[in-house]
Amino acid sequence: MKKLFCSFAVLTALAITGTARAQFFPGVTLEYQSVDALSVAALDQTVYLGIAGPYAAFAPASGVLGFDDYDSIAPTPTFNLTRFQFVGGVRFSGNVAPLNRALQFEFYDSGANLINTFAVAFPTSGDFIWTITFGTLLSVPSDGFVQARTLGNSTGRWFLTTSPPVVGSNNFSVGGFGGIYNHAFGMVASVPEPGPIALLMSIATLGIGLAARRRR
Repeated sequence: MKKLFCSFAVLTALAITGTARAQFFPGVTLEYQSVDALSVAALDQTVYLGIAGPYAAFAPASGVLGFDDYDSIAPTPTFNLTRFQFVGGVRFSGNVAPLNRALQFEFYDSGANLINTFAVAFPTSGDFIWTITFGTLLSVPSDGFVQARTLGNSTGRWFLTTSPPVVGSNNFSVGGFGGIYNHAFGMVASVPEPGPIALLMSIATLGIGLAARRRR
């Protein structure tokens, strides 16, 4: 980020060269590297957020705990899921095998085709707002369905809410319960930043635009 900032400073200086207000400051250190050496980073972006209460829930059960539709703001047909949030959990007592304190989440596209799944064993019994962060990114549909089910002999539940999502959207009449509840969950995507050349061109264009405005 330090080197990128320096690139921006250089481009800005080029844009104002020749004006009466151009100044040079002592004590400035510049670094440079080949454009080819710039790497493409990734940003985390919330693409669906429907986690707020008020909540309601069925008693803990086994099997499918519920499903819901979602329409994220991801701009591509699929996105890399880096974090998944949901309200709920599993119930167990004592030292039980991971399978018997686990839930599986399944992602389907808009045609109800299974695209990807993940399973997680919970360290604590009870209901919480859980945030699951992935070491290996999971590709899921930008618009589709998510379903939760128990594994082994675990029991669990996935809380419902009457609040609509604040990022993205869903249809209360699909999934959820009774047309007035949807499931509480959220998704964060890993979104690549613009490529180095595209980013520098955008900054250069901004500098040229600023210079043109000053001349008017």
